[in-house]
Amino acid sequence: MKLSLEKATKRFTDKYSTSAEMAEEATKYIPGGGSRSIVKVGPHAIFVESGEGAYVQTVDGHSLCDFHNNFSANVLGHNHPEIRKAIEEVCKTGFSFGNATKHEFELARILCERIESVDRAVFMMSGTEACMAAATLSRAFTGKGKIAKLEGGYHGTSNDFWWSIHPDAPDFIHCGLETNPKPSPESMGVPEALRGNTLTMPQNDLTTCSRIIRENARDLAAVILELQSGAGGLITLEKSFVEGLRELTQELGIVLIFDEVISFRMDEGGLQKIFGVKPDLTTMGKAIGGGLPIGAVGGADEIMKLNESGQVFHSGTHHGHVLSCAAGVACLNNYTQPLIDKMNQQGQKIKTDLKQFVEEKNYPVNLTGIGSAIGFEMLDEPGRSIRSCRDIMTYCNEEASQTFNYELITRGYLPMWSRGQVVLCTPLTDDDISGFIDTSKAILEDIY
Repeated sequence: MKLSLEKATKRFTDKYSTSAEMAEEATKYIPGGGSRSIVKVGPHAIFVESGEGAYVQTVDGHSLCDFHNNFSANVLGHNHPEIRKAIEEVCKTGFSFGNATKHEFELARILCERIESVDRAVFMMSGTEACMAAATLSRAFTGKGKIAKLEGGYHGTSNDFWWSIHPDAPDFIHCGLETNPKPSPESMGVPEALRGNTLTMPQNDLTTCSRIIRENARDLAAVILELQSGAGGLITLEKSFVEGLRELTQELGIVLIFDEVISFRMDEGGLQKIFGVKPDLTTMGKAIGGGLPIGAVGGADEIMKLNESGQVFHSGTHHGHVLSCAAGVACLNNYTQPLIDKMNQQGQKIKTDLKQFVEEKNYPVNLTGIGSAIGFEMLDEPGRSIRSCRDIMTYCNEEASQTFNYELITRGYLPMWSRGQVVLCTPLTDDDISGFIDTSKAILEDIY
């Protein structure tokens, strides 16, 4: 590598020295300096003072074009006037109730109208809780206990799903062979006794997944998946793979859950509309709250009605919170298909232009993802095909990935995750996109 990680790190820390000081102070009171383990996007967190449109202002006095957008939640960018207005209107009359409000069912109505597979929906305060609720509903509906997930799939930090998000390359001792995977805890503190409740399966391998599902069908309540994974690497599932899982789960009476906490942004009807496959349950979050905390699970009425019959108890102090729901209504009313289409086209331009560039230069870089999410995978050699998180963990050049990530930030762009994933927001202009493409090319030339 021509540009070393050491040099990129120094450039980063020199430019964001005030953030570094704040990060050091924060560690005195917060373990790791932040309440989210992944808030660090470099050697330390970047502290921001404000955000407007597609930009954030840091405490260091720098403006960053935001390709992070709070882990994809801010689809309309920062401080959108209609979302701000909705929040201000609610705050005039009170903002925390133990009663129902109209904003809750208005947001549910929008989701039911937009997503074909969602007959009814309920709310909570995070995507983690949404996936927990989906697991409970699936178990109640089927009378079975196990859940199957794909390796690389992130469904929050509950013990049901906190397995095999980052399989342990290069030897995969803890995760087993790809054709015979075994769940590996993502963190200390996940009880070993729960290992048998969760099955893990490889991405885009229908043969292996079908065998695992059939072998466990008697005990398997649900299969959960992200149509496009995020935390475990940006992998888009193949349509034939998803269709095969839909057919198999229907045949065996197993609930199919699509986690659209991130991917809902791809279409008014979610990424499932683009795939043309209907799940039994859908979990949501992030974008549907307009940037405020929210989660939701919705789906077929025969499953969702368990919530009203008393068979499944669903509650939480802030579930259906009036501020989150009001912000969500304002967000979705302004997050229309023409804006989504434009943003997806911008994402495709980034991927197409940079893919052509790295192929011409013969750089070991793979561009992944569809729509408004793009992944940069720095690999060990050019031309590798990436179909699963195991491929990423096996072939990724972590040093090059970190160098690219740090340089993006130093040069004025805020990516998501350590490998330089980016997600777009609607205020981004064509000039912003062109600037990002040109900067990415310059960084890659400096690295390789």
